[in-house]
Amino acid sequence: LSHYFDINTTSPTGERDYPVTADVAEGGIIDIEAMHTVALKSGKHKSGIDNSTKANAIDLSMYDLLGDDIPQTTANCYIVSAPGWYKFPMVYGNAIKDGATNTSSFVSSATQVQIHAGDDAVLMNFVDHNANDITQPWVSNAHSGGAYAISKGELVWQDEPNLVTDITVGNSGADNDYIYFYVGEETIHQGNAVIAAYTGSTIAWSWHIWVTDQDMTSIPVKNYQNVIYDFLPVNLGWSDMGMDAGYAARVADMRIVQSIGNKTADCDIIQNGYSDKNENGNCTFYEWGRKDPMLPSTGEKTSINKTWYNSAGVSSTTQEIAELSSYQAARRGINAIKAFIQNPFVYDSYNAMDHKHFNLWNANENTNTPNGNIVVKTVYDPSPIGYCIPAGDAYTGFTTTGGDASTIDEVNAVSFSKGWYFKTNLGDGTIYIPSAGFRTSTADLNSVNHRGSYWTPIAPQRFNAFHLTFVPSGTGKFVELYYITSRHYACPMRSVQEK
Repeated sequence: LSHYFDINTTSPTGERDYPVTADVAEGGIIDIEAMHTVALKSGKHKSGIDNSTKANAIDLSMYDLLGDDIPQTTANCYIVSAPGWYKFPMVYGNAIKDGATNTSSFVSSATQVQIHAGDDAVLMNFVDHNANDITQPWVSNAHSGGAYAISKGELVWQDEPNLVTDITVGNSGADNDYIYFYVGEETIHQGNAVIAAYTGSTIAWSWHIWVTDQDMTSIPVKNYQNVIYDFLPVNLGWSDMGMDAGYAARVADMRIVQSIGNKTADCDIIQNGYSDKNENGNCTFYEWGRKDPMLPSTGEKTSINKTWYNSAGVSSTTQEIAELSSYQAARRGINAIKAFIQNPFVYDSYNAMDHKHFNLWNANENTNTPNGNIVVKTVYDPSPIGYCIPAGDAYTGFTTTGGDASTIDEVNAVSFSKGWYFKTNLGDGTIYIPSAGFRTSTADLNSVNHRGSYWTPIAPQRFNAFHLTFVPSGTGKFVELYYITSRHYACPMRSVQEK
């Protein structure tokens, strides 16, 4: 749209102010998914790099979530918000941080404890897909000293067709330490994908690619102990969906015309798009201690799942479920972790998972009671660059007492609508935490729009872990800060900035 406003002036010198008014666009019903797709198609990386060719692929490990330059820092999750070519180094999780080896992510400095006699609860050296100790950052041995010759990079699954394509290992030499992939302008969409590096026919490691145009500016929240945690604005893997009220962005051209001399000046009046807070969406889910999102699910107490696509482009709604671990000694501990890494697409149906370690998401955690220990991000943490699993006390500000909320008055929130708008305890701010539900041993999704369940890095027992849980009503507690759940349940994740 172009609107021209003639402003005539006879003033020979100086500046004068003239009022100009313009009506906003009328509201209506907008397609949220389509709105995001349009934004993604026109998106550009903040670096300004023209990544339309593979030779100019953007290295995702060199930028933070806001697109600003950083020293090389790796993760298990990388965010893409525009079309083009990308690459990332084949590194174990966040084993490189600020341009250097991040040994603390794979070697614990905690004192070993035995919660059960003869059974070490602390994994002192984190392991790879062969249950061998990780001793340096690189998976690939192309030039960086990694242990394995990587034969290929390949898609494991994605939840939108052709979202991520052309997955290859680098061209030659040192470049073979990288995986490349392409996100096409015609097929870009909110969604998620998992890419794996293979040694022979075995997955050596895998990474989550999250395609989203969400503003990743963090939301600071002060807990009951007055500690501030900077939360991601949305759950990991979040995709908005459905219809909503609002209007799309538009630009009007304004021309200023000088009556004497006939000089003109043009400028834009920009009206940002608007929509009511969208509470409809889906996100990725994680079994406790694992680094990879599970296959998509949209079922509500059924086996109906969101469509996903394999490396051949074949669509499916079937869940891959197996007992990857068990109480048997041969399948516990590091052997279970080995199975998790080799099978990132398989949902473990055994309730105890690795049935042993307490520190898979906090390298130095050696206690099994609620605490606010600083999280030392591990190579199994599913969070993106600069973020980690929230500490155990990150949610205590969501109640007025710092403990469980047994009455509605003890919930420190403004309102509930498919989730709580919790107070941030910083001015009038709120943070929306959706009731995204949880997934059980059958991988079915339960309690959507009613129950919220979010993991902490603390495990009270070998087969259970603590998570935040909340509901809008009922006879039980409205908010429980340390609810105990089997480790094999899958919950959404809301990461916080590393401290």
